[in-house]
Amino acid sequence: NFGADAAGRYYCSAMQNNELARQRHVDLSLLQPPEFLLGNRNLTIMEGDDLNIPCDCSGIPEPEVTWFKNTEPINININEDKSLTLVDVTAISSGMYQCQCTNEIGNAQATFAVQVKGPAKIISEAVDKSVRKDSEVTLTCEAQGSPTPSIVWLKDGRALPSDSRIRHHENLYESTIYI
Repeated sequence: NFGADAAGRYYCSAMQNNELARQRHVDLSLLQPPEFLLGNRNLTIMEGDDLNIPCDCSGIPEPEVTWFKNTEPINININEDKSLTLVDVTAISSGMYQCQCTNEIGNAQATFAVQVKGPAKIISEAVDKSVRKDSEVTLTCEAQGSPTPSIVWLKDGRALPSDSRIRHHENLYESTIYI
């Protein structure tokens, strides 16, 4: 039975008259399927920063590495050490990244959850409006950021009063008031 302790260099020696005439060596190695070292698999980064995700797998023979984002193959920004670099990340860089290591006797996969945090931004256009007295007007504000920002309406620098004339509707990214 071939065990890990049997791996090594073996020599075949041809002897003549008690002297070494020829010698050859054979290296014998134990095939090992890919395996990963443990590491942080939940990664959080600020928008605009760079992120390097390591793919620390080992195996014999040396595994081939393939990267995926949300199950789609990635072929760019893969470094010599098999790590993946995300440059100038944005919200769309968030997702599940998989490093798959494969050799002739097996494969292994590590998944990294990447979350990009960013400052609050108002993404809707500010449009001034003119309305007639006693008519209804709708004002909408859309914001994004991570964590998701809350939207607060002010009039002349003060919070809007609770008033039966003002209705407020809010979902995850948008707030609308009806006056």
